[in-house]
Amino acid sequence: DRPVLSLLTLRQLLEHFDRRYLTTPERSPAALRSARYEIAAICRTTVMLPTGTARPLGDWLVSDVTTDAIELFRAERRTAGAVAANRNLALLRAAFNWAIRVGYVERTPFKRGTETVVKLSRELSRTRRLEPGEAERLLAACGPHMRGLVEAALETGCRRGELLSLQWHQVRLQ
Repeated sequence: DRPVLSLLTLRQLLEHFDRRYLTTPERSPAALRSARYEIAAICRTTVMLPTGTARPLGDWLVSDVTTDAIELFRAERRTAGAVAANRNLALLRAAFNWAIRVGYVERTPFKRGTETVVKLSRELSRTRRLEPGEAERLLAACGPHMRGLVEAALETGCRRGELLSLQWHQVRLQ
């Protein structure tokens, strides 16, 4: 009879990580939804086992998730973009670090000794700017409830979540 932890799948580990670490009162519902979306994407991404059999990463035994498996996962997820792959890798790294702290695993595939062997890809900053007349067209398409939010976004450069969570004590009218 094998020890229970040797039968732990990545999906099961990520479910524990969600319940015991991610689900806290401090975490916003939007952040929790985003993390759960990432967990689902990680678990359903098919990666080739060393035996040559393709299997969703969530079905892999945690003990089989090596640095090479993480790199194969990264290659698959890069089709969704470097940023998406980085977010998935960051969540996986956090889950493995948590699993070490609680005693589910002894090692992480992201490090060899003290050396980090899986690094996140470089992300390019956004450079898009509005074309002449684009702001006017955007505002003309807005209904009365959306117009104020769009105007605030155009004037401040804030993202939707930043604007929606803004509180009066954070506003400087000078």
